[in-house]
Amino acid sequence: MKDVEHSFYSAQLALDRRFLLGTSPIMNGVDVPADLNACDMIKIRDAKLQYEELVQQGDLSQIVPLLEYQMEYFISQSVPKSVVQIVILDLFSSIFRLERRRVSQLDNDLRLPPEEYAEVMRASTIRELFQYAKEKCLDISRWIEHSQNSLSSNAIEQVKLIAKTEYANNISLKNIAEKIFMNPVYLGHLFKSVEGISFSDYLLKIRLEEAKQKLIYTDMKVYQIAHNIGYRQLDWFYRKFKEYTGLSASEFRSRYGNQNDKGDM
Repeated sequence: MKDVEHSFYSAQLALDRRFLLGTSPIMNGVDVPADLNACDMIKIRDAKLQYEELVQQGDLSQIVPLLEYQMEYFISQSVPKSVVQIVILDLFSSIFRLERRRVSQLDNDLRLPPEEYAEVMRASTIRELFQYAKEKCLDISRWIEHSQNSLSSNAIEQVKLIAKTEYANNISLKNIAEKIFMNPVYLGHLFKSVEGISFSDYLLKIRLEEAKQKLIYTDMKVYQIAHNIGYRQLDWFYRKFKEYTGLSASEFRSRYGNQNDKGDM
């Protein structure tokens, strides 16, 4: 009976090892210690879950206090250095994997270079390992923040350019987000935080400013102008134009179009 229980325990331990260590692409190149016991694996699992929770929250700076706490704990518990190496490498893997999911454009730049993997494996003490991990996490945090700020600024400029050139079409933030490979909800929040107005209000302003120019400088009928700037419902255009200018389209043309004609004479 004891032999059966031992075989079952050994098989379960092997499955647990594969589950804990096989989910991370970086771990494929690590020589996992053959003598890892259940207690060691629980330490790895708990550390992995705590780190991934912080990474998902998007604040890598909060990982540093956790690293300091776990360093003291691992030292006090005489955890093998090989276990700590696995924890550190898996932390880096989690950061890179989750950030690539969040911002696909970072995929080519955000990865662990071989020399840094070697640095983790060369560390002579647990304190040295954790010090390197803290410095690396802070570096990655600053890099991600800078990259995301650049990407966000570029995304907003793309949205504004598309709105200015395609305002006459049936465009929406959703289909623009698809064009530039971003989440539409995130893009909407980002646009409003940068521009101070929602995308729909921004698009409305572009369309109505164009309508004003056409009313002043062309002989187009009002319904033609409405259609030309992207509105198929004339009543909607009339209402929005008056809210925006304080005048109906006809009143606006009568007042400003006539003045323009007089100025040309």
